[in-house]
Amino acid sequence: MARRAAHGAAGRKRSAAALGQRLRDTAYGLAVAPVTCGRIPHRRRTHRETHPRQRALTPQATRQRLTHRRTQSVGHRRPSRKEPIVHLSRRARSLQYSAIRQISEKANRRGSDIIRLDIGEPDYPEPPLLAEIMPDIVAAGSFYAPTAGLPRLREALAARHSRTFGCEISPEAVIVSAGGTGALNTAMALLADEGDSIAIPTPGYPNYRTLAPLLGFTTKTYALDPERGWQPDLDEIEQLFANGTRAVLLNSPQNPAGCVLDADTVLRIAELCRRYDTWIISDEVYAAMQFSGQPISAFALAPDRVISVHSFSKEFSMTGYRIGYALVPETWRERFPMMMMGLMGSPSSVSQSAALGLAEERVDGMREFYRRRQALAGRLLEAEGIESWQPSGTFYRLIRLPEEVVDSFEFALTLIDHQVAVVPGLAFGDIPGVGTRYVRLSLTQSDDQISAGVRRIAQALRDVPEQFQRRTTQS
Repeated sequence: MARRAAHGAAGRKRSAAALGQRLRDTAYGLAVAPVTCGRIPHRRRTHRETHPRQRALTPQATRQRLTHRRTQSVGHRRPSRKEPIVHLSRRARSLQYSAIRQISEKANRRGSDIIRLDIGEPDYPEPPLLAEIMPDIVAAGSFYAPTAGLPRLREALAARHSRTFGCEISPEAVIVSAGGTGALNTAMALLADEGDSIAIPTPGYPNYRTLAPLLGFTTKTYALDPERGWQPDLDEIEQLFANGTRAVLLNSPQNPAGCVLDADTVLRIAELCRRYDTWIISDEVYAAMQFSGQPISAFALAPDRVISVHSFSKEFSMTGYRIGYALVPETWRERFPMMMMGLMGSPSSVSQSAALGLAEERVDGMREFYRRRQALAGRLLEAEGIESWQPSGTFYRLIRLPEEVVDSFEFALTLIDHQVAVVPGLAFGDIPGVGTRYVRLSLTQSDDQISAGVRRIAQALRDVPEQFQRRTTQS
């Protein structure tokens, strides 16, 4: 008797389990095999048939029942059957896939024949001294470096800047970071609370906008107009400060336009900062690529109101070492490394030792190398009848597109079909009177590659009127 009761209970448990599995399989369109529960065989049914004790559920209703318990505790949309349940923060969901990355990935899929004028990766060789000193640096081993950087490196960088810009900079003002991006992100996090705003240039480096949603502040833009020599409108800057903007981000020499701010503009913006109790973040990672005139450092001009950002990636072609630094006003010298430690920790001791070995190196050869490249690109573009803006620094050059081209991103995709990659103006923002109807060239390939790239761009531009007329006729 006891054996029969136990057998019956086990059979009922198997029957219930089999019924649940059959309902799930039916809802997902899977084949349902005959099931034996206890000693009673059940014939095969479809979801349209009715169970003797229960009305059959539709696939949609069954799926809703099966996912209800899982989704009611997740707090967001119900996942599909094949989609894992993942909760993303609002910060993560606010991030956008950059136009630069989209172009780069499509160009990567085209193989090695495409001419890459899109990525700002310097092709000037690293200093030969690096190859000599790195074996000893590696043999010495790595270690956790002080948060603000190796003391000897801070002293060497302070001396280097004092010589370059003709001012006295103390080692305490130098804070070493994990790349120029590390210093830039720390500066913005230091100055802007949630709900605050930072003013950035348009056109401008796209990554200036990336950190804002992560930390909760917003960005506002000020225009760089080629009709004004790419200098910002001081009335516009003052209006931003009057409306509560906490800091203005300057970039000189500038990505993407290659323009250089004059000293008077920087001094007048610094005076506005004092009046409104705001700050300047000066991105100077291309400072060594200013082609003419006295190099300008915003920190040297107004050390009480400027955090300036610098990088070995562009100055010494050391992109993989991820080493940069900031020059910081006395007000922030204690808090800046504390903030940086919370965001990313201290930079690599190996990279800092390598940077220390180059502190006395000159960069005149690199500057002349890219000045000559710019001259070559200017001649090639002029010969093809392509309008471009003459830069005062960097290895970037902007091409203005004709009226027929209404979408710079679509044109950049078209250029990939012509085996050349550039960055569309859409990635950088509007130029007054032009909008985003332009593309950026990165002159970091050989002279022959640049020449071939310009020819391919010219051919694509000659094809534009025909393509535009064809689209108009079809519409």
